[in-house]
Amino acid sequence: MALKLLHILGELNYSGAETLICRSMPFFRQKKVSITVLSTGATIGDYAPLMQEAGIDIVHLPFAKTTRFFTGVFRLLLKEKFDAVHIHTEQAFILYAFLARTVAVPCVLRSVHSIFAFKGGLRWQRYLMRQACRHIFRVPFIAVSPDVARTEQAVYNLTCLPLTNAVETTMFYPPGHNSDRIRMKKKLGLPPGAFVLCTAGSCTDVKNHEDIIRAMARLHDGALDLRLLHLGCGPREDREKRLAAKLGLSDQMIYMGQVKEVREAFWATDLFVMPSRYEGLGMACLEAMACGLPAVVYDVPGLRALVRHGTTGLVVRADPDALSEAILTLLKDQALMRRMGRDAARHAAATYSFSAFLESFYAIYTRKDNTLARRHRADHE
Repeated sequence: MALKLLHILGELNYSGAETLICRSMPFFRQKKVSITVLSTGATIGDYAPLMQEAGIDIVHLPFAKTTRFFTGVFRLLLKEKFDAVHIHTEQAFILYAFLARTVAVPCVLRSVHSIFAFKGGLRWQRYLMRQACRHIFRVPFIAVSPDVARTEQAVYNLTCLPLTNAVETTMFYPPGHNSDRIRMKKKLGLPPGAFVLCTAGSCTDVKNHEDIIRAMARLHDGALDLRLLHLGCGPREDREKRLAAKLGLSDQMIYMGQVKEVREAFWATDLFVMPSRYEGLGMACLEAMACGLPAVVYDVPGLRALVRHGTTGLVVRADPDALSEAILTLLKDQALMRRMGRDAARHAAATYSFSAFLESFYAIYTRKDNTLARRHRADHE
């Protein structure tokens, strides 16, 4: 292999960074790049087997504020002599940068995947860490969306490289015919006449799935067969199910857990819904759009710039009433909904090119100004 790349992540879950790395493997294999992932989560994570299946080497070192942990990271960097280290975690990112520079890794960079608008003393701590990382260790920061870039600039006076996440349109694309949607509904046991909503992501406070359940309760009508296809799981899943039971909606909820064939679930769906409190970039929403689904999302960072209100979906205030009104609008005007779905697929493919995204990162990993660091490392071997 011509280049050795290390990604540093936390627990490996079904989320944006992990899925993008996994789907990038054919491209990087062609470029003769070997990829290792360092998982620093307490557990290695549910997504690890899929990454290994894709040909990614995984090292699991559970994070701890101990000399032993950081010595383990240092030894890994020293032994493997990576050409590039890509840091994805907010936790301890400056220490990973320091260790990588200590062993003269030619390219070190950090991707910011979420909205980190810390306050008080923590904000100033992270401000100093970012400035030191950028100016002392010469680590460029990558923002996964315009909203992330704006937050980093406003809160930490940090200018990030604009490299928005992308969608793999050879994996996520619209069905060829409406019969494909009907076939997928049947495969998943959904009634052919049901109006199916879909949401995807971990059951957490940030994802705010309970607002979908509250919105559905406002639309509850014996004449309307409304279902929610829920992809993902998490610590608030039982709480969501209790709320659905309380509102008499248990029979309308389909919890699928972690789903490998996500496209099939999207094809069985009429409308994608994402009421997150914020996102770095709503990757699940982008993938649903690429599959020809219009989206109803809250007017929050990471979603408001992703969905074009009135064209590829609806962007509404963060309130279950507004959410239910938007769902009802599209339910009543399905010609509009289908048109938005077609526009969403075209917009996703044209604006979020996966090949251009990967070429940009490859250019960063192999850029000419890494040569000095390579020579420095060679001098010390």
